[in-house]
Amino acid sequence: MLLTVLLLQVAVACAWGVGIWAMDLPRRPAWHWLASGLLCAAAMAIVLMRDLLPLPVGVSGSNLVMLATALALGRGMRVFLGLPLGDRETAAVLLLFCGLSAVAMTRLHEPAGVRLQAVTTTVALMWALGRSIAVGYRALCAEFGRRRALVLVVPMGLTFVMAAVRLASAVGAPARPLHVDAPLHVAVALLMLVALLMLHGSMAAMVVMRLVGRLRELSQRDTLTGLLNRGEWLRQLRAQHRWLGRHGESFALLIIDIDHFKQVNDRWGHAAGDAVLVNVAQELITSSRALDAVGRLGGEEFVVLLPRTDAPAAMSLAERLRSQLAQAQIDWREQPLRVTVSIGVAVATDAGELPAQLMERADAALYRAKHAGRDRVVLDGEAPAPPAGPPPWPQAVRRAMPMPPAVPSTTPPTPPVSRTDFVDTA
Repeated sequence: MLLTVLLLQVAVACAWGVGIWAMDLPRRPAWHWLASGLLCAAAMAIVLMRDLLPLPVGVSGSNLVMLATALALGRGMRVFLGLPLGDRETAAVLLLFCGLSAVAMTRLHEPAGVRLQAVTTTVALMWALGRSIAVGYRALCAEFGRRRALVLVVPMGLTFVMAAVRLASAVGAPARPLHVDAPLHVAVALLMLVALLMLHGSMAAMVVMRLVGRLRELSQRDTLTGLLNRGEWLRQLRAQHRWLGRHGESFALLIIDIDHFKQVNDRWGHAAGDAVLVNVAQELITSSRALDAVGRLGGEEFVVLLPRTDAPAAMSLAERLRSQLAQAQIDWREQPLRVTVSIGVAVATDAGELPAQLMERADAALYRAKHAGRDRVVLDGEAPAPPAGPPPWPQAVRRAMPMPPAVPSTTPPTPPVSRTDFVDTA
């Protein structure tokens, strides 16, 4: 059984090494987990050769290496989650462990020395596992959710319980060294095999879950602005429409278009246009509620889904968005840029209306806002109101733009007339 654990840990270390080399895994935590597998294999090798080694070396050496296994595993998890490493605390625990182990080594032939060695090792292992759970659980909840975080820390929790049972046994049972083939050692080795498999499986699950989360985010987010892309936003619109059919709660839809966006690209270039898009996206996120879904349909067109919102609340929010975007200044290469937006608003109250028809109503309201002079909010079915903000942005740009240079004429100049042309040679 111990030989099986040894070979398994070598295989686990090789798997982490292959992942670093061929699969571009996060290198720092993966190196920690690779070292943890090798250290565990070394601890099993020392236990297997305990009858060939001096008793102090066989007992204290295997315990020290096993503690290093747990510390490497926990430190790799901290590196993966971006948490403080706590190396000073770990060093203090190691020094204390080595001091108590040195005292126990001088008395391993006595029951008191065996008990001291077992208690010291078990308490150190419980500290390493418990500290990793306490530090990592909150970060796991923040990244993966409480349910997944609980699943990820279960292997450490079970190993902690095993260590606690061993501690109780070491304190209460008679202290005596056992042969490597004793049934108790076989049972402990079997439990260790299961626990180590679960621990490394938990670390691998963290890597896979983070990768899946990033892939999901890439498939749902616009690469430039970080907002929901068209497909994900339409999915949330359909979900909100189903909620309207079940519970009758109205919702609103805003379609936002940047006024005269082409002039930004034509005058300052597409990089400036991208900066404007990013700034508008940030303003939309900061000005919207937490339950709103903000997305980018494409180009300079944005959308905001407003759950549990009626027409007055939707108009109030849309007007606030319009005002804040008109006042926002974008610094582009020491050149201040200002843009305005036109917003079309539509409110969904009828579950029989399809989401596509709702978007058509909002788009028609946006068209009327642009046709009425831009920089305004129009509710579907209402006449557009006069602009409430500063003059439209393109007029200010035209006043600030220098006059174009004169275009040279393509007509060849008339040759000068010679005086001899008027001389009568007759």
